[in-house]
Amino acid sequence: MRTRHLKTRIALSLMLFIGLGMLLIDLVLGLMSYRQVVRSEMLQAKATLSAITLQIQSSPLLSEDRIHYVSDLANITHLGIVLVNAGKEQVYRSRIDGAAAEQLLQFTAHHIAATQVQKKFYGGYFGLLGLQYNHVFLVQSLHSPQGMNLGAAGIDVPLYTFSQSIWQGQRLVWMYIFFNLLVLSGLAYWRFSRFLIVPLQQVAEKAASYQEDGFYFTSDFQTDDVSKLSRSLDQMFRRIHTDRDELQKMVAALEEANQSLTQAQSEIIRAEKLASVGRLSAGIAHEIGNPLGIVLGYLELLKGGDITDTERLDFITRAMAEIQRINKIIRELLDLARPVETASEQSAVHTILESFQEDLALKAVLGGLELYFDLVAVHDTVAMDSEKLRQVFLNLILNGADAVKGGEEGGKMHISTSCISQDDDASSSIEIRFVDNGSGIDPTHLKQVFDPFFTTKEVGKGTGLGLSVSYMIIENGGGTMQVLNGEGESGTEFRIVLPLV
Repeated sequence: MRTRHLKTRIALSLMLFIGLGMLLIDLVLGLMSYRQVVRSEMLQAKATLSAITLQIQSSPLLSEDRIHYVSDLANITHLGIVLVNAGKEQVYRSRIDGAAAEQLLQFTAHHIAATQVQKKFYGGYFGLLGLQYNHVFLVQSLHSPQGMNLGAAGIDVPLYTFSQSIWQGQRLVWMYIFFNLLVLSGLAYWRFSRFLIVPLQQVAEKAASYQEDGFYFTSDFQTDDVSKLSRSLDQMFRRIHTDRDELQKMVAALEEANQSLTQAQSEIIRAEKLASVGRLSAGIAHEIGNPLGIVLGYLELLKGGDITDTERLDFITRAMAEIQRINKIIRELLDLARPVETASEQSAVHTILESFQEDLALKAVLGGLELYFDLVAVHDTVAMDSEKLRQVFLNLILNGADAVKGGEEGGKMHISTSCISQDDDASSSIEIRFVDNGSGIDPTHLKQVFDPFFTTKEVGKGTGLGLSVSYMIIENGGGTMQVLNGEGESGTEFRIVLPLV
């Protein structure tokens, strides 16, 4: 497993968090240092104002000795100082020029009679430490011991010099931060790699090479948490191994059950087919007996010596015709009983239904049931085995024959086909309907008609599997089959819908 990207992300995250932490600490310390320096300079400026107040307590304010004193005081403290007399017509300034000097003189003249020290910040801008100022002005009025206003003194504290010194110091601090960032990030990465990344990499590699025999995930540098992860992964893979074995056994059992079910279905279909053949065999005994008697009669005539050659040839021809009739009936019966392997799974519905019109074996057992065909479907090819489909149709016809027995009027069954549309397709399915005029089905039995072994016939007259097998064959072919009584609960209709090819 490749962990290069994980290591890179961890290293960058460590550098980012450590660097941000150090920068925030530097910002806080710088801001505190700046405020401390400003506070110290403000205290010095106030002390200078107090010294000037003590020195100047009488007029004239701007005498030569006082000017020398203020000038020396400004040089010692490195502060800009201005003096304004009470009449505001005489001023003095020391160590301050330009716009700052004009602002300080105006501020001093404005507060020449103030009773307390006045403060004003000037030259603001946004710097590294937030909102900063280039100057701060302090003004205090000067009075004689008798209370006479002599003027005012103003002091300029140049804050920009402190900002420049802090900025120059920050370059060295940033170099120190960068160096510490590399060292601390390297140490933190080494610790993370030793106690987290390497164990996780070992666990991942062993998980990738997992084999069926199982193993326990171990690492040379596992911590408690990684050990828990290893044990959890080991338990998970053991459960997967166990579940896979159980699943394989279940799949094998299902395959065996499916094979047995398929075989059982085939045997049920075969048994029901043979039952239908048995019914046909019993029914055609009379149909075979008639031509057989005719053949025997012709043979008796041939024994006589008083027949001409023409008559002998005619008798032989007629006897052979009856024998061929018997052969056709028996062959149709054998074809129905024999399992036929078809090369194609596609069948023509109309072809199968039309074959019942000339089926002598079938006519022998239908009794008085007349079949009427109305095959109007434009398309009739379905994806089903023709023999299975023939068995379904035969079961429905035989059930119809049983349903009309004993009726006062002749039995009739209408067999019709039509194409129906599904999903906007003009002919996506074919509907086959078998409608008889029998007595119908008891409404309480409609839901049980397709149940295996359900029958209303006498014992020995039916297996109860014909309709169930038919239903199963149609469903396996992707179609549907339903039964319903006719109008007035007389007659029965079986409706089959099959998808067309």
